[in-house]
Amino acid sequence: LLNKNPASLKNRMNESLKEIKGMVVNKTIGTTPNLFLLCAEGHYLIHQDYGDYELGQMLSVEGVVKNHVIQATKIEVVKDTRLSSAIHAILEKKTTPIKKSPLIDHPVSKALFKDFEAAARLVAEKVFTYTPVLVRYDDDADGITSAVELKQGVLDFIARHELTLPPSFIKFTKDEAIYELKTAQEDCEWAQGFAKKPLLVLLDHGANTESIPALTQAKSWFDIVIVDHHPPNLEAAALANLFISPFTKDSSVIASSFCTGLLSYEIASRIGQVDETLAWIAMHADHSRFRKGEWPQVLALEFVQDSKKNPPFEDFENVLSGKGFELAYKKALAKIRLVMHESVHHVKIHSAGTALIQVINLSKLVKKNSFPSKSRTINELHRAFEEKNPSLACITLGYADNSLSFRASDSANSAGFKANALITQLKQSHSYAITSGGGHEQAASMRFKPEFHDTVLKTTLDEVKKFF
Repeated sequence: LLNKNPASLKNRMNESLKEIKGMVVNKTIGTTPNLFLLCAEGHYLIHQDYGDYELGQMLSVEGVVKNHVIQATKIEVVKDTRLSSAIHAILEKKTTPIKKSPLIDHPVSKALFKDFEAAARLVAEKVFTYTPVLVRYDDDADGITSAVELKQGVLDFIARHELTLPPSFIKFTKDEAIYELKTAQEDCEWAQGFAKKPLLVLLDHGANTESIPALTQAKSWFDIVIVDHHPPNLEAAALANLFISPFTKDSSVIASSFCTGLLSYEIASRIGQVDETLAWIAMHADHSRFRKGEWPQVLALEFVQDSKKNPPFEDFENVLSGKGFELAYKKALAKIRLVMHESVHHVKIHSAGTALIQVINLSKLVKKNSFPSKSRTINELHRAFEEKNPSLACITLGYADNSLSFRASDSANSAGFKANALITQLKQSHSYAITSGGGHEQAASMRFKPEFHDTVLKTTLDEVKKFF
């Protein structure tokens, strides 16, 4: 009979009766939930019908074991300080950040060292204790590379420790520049599907004024980590359990060069193995002062992002791994050449002292949900504008029905022009019209009510001219 059922024999050989002791680190929802137990021998999933147990309780479990899954025949709550100490020592050891030097040798990197380690340990602890993790990333190249870095580090950590987290416990999803209240409400509904408070990681956004209502709601259901290199709102930053930002160490312009892809790399590479190339791609994408070389992956990422309404995360990973890069890059170049050719009909040039200002009607050049985006279009036109006028301060204003974007050359910035400061000023003087805005000194944007389009555009242009 055994010879006729080799699979059955193999399955029975893999089963054994066993007693284990460990700590409940998570559980499913229900009156007799499945339990995730951390033991000296590793993690076990306990199927049981004896009742509910509290997170953090120490249990002695007897039952039939197969591949670290136990069908419990007996469960007892134990009070054993030595066992508790041993389990916590395991957790401490297994989640200790990988020791490494910062990628960029700079005082800000060194000042952030402990923050990187704290964030790495927190994420590792959550994963090691089978805590759900939701990662939301801004949908530009910097935000995308940040998310891929974190995923690489987490997956390596999971493989190294032979963890078997349910797929639903780790989720990556794109966001925009603001963490919206509606999005937070959806996230909170997701969190209610778990017995343990999940971790929410916001990459390349979330530390702005507009995100405060969403953060306030999410805080009741999540532990929150914000990794963001944009100038922060302190109230928003304070709502996070951990806030990783170069501006907490240095308020000068150099801080924004520590783009989120660089910050995320420093965190993720202390969790597990991460491709360093991703950090350099992010620095190139966000024009960091530390960037080196040319990284065409940025253009390919933007093409994938803007060519579909909701591209799957795997599409970005394919581009960054090289698998889907070449085709996306060639298509992107062709689209950009077409837009550059058409732009001559939709650009006006204004002079102001030592500066030239080009004003672009992006509505005529950019189609909704298509490549190139408004951001890429204004970047390409501003770059060409600078190359044509190397001796002048160059400002580019790109407008649509309800938005206005800024780009400023290094010479304009050296002369003291700061796009984000001007937006702050305009939000105060035209609060009835401008609904949101922010960014960096040389690249920023704002939104306004469409009915005030002409007023906002004229006022902005006048203010830029006044500066020079």
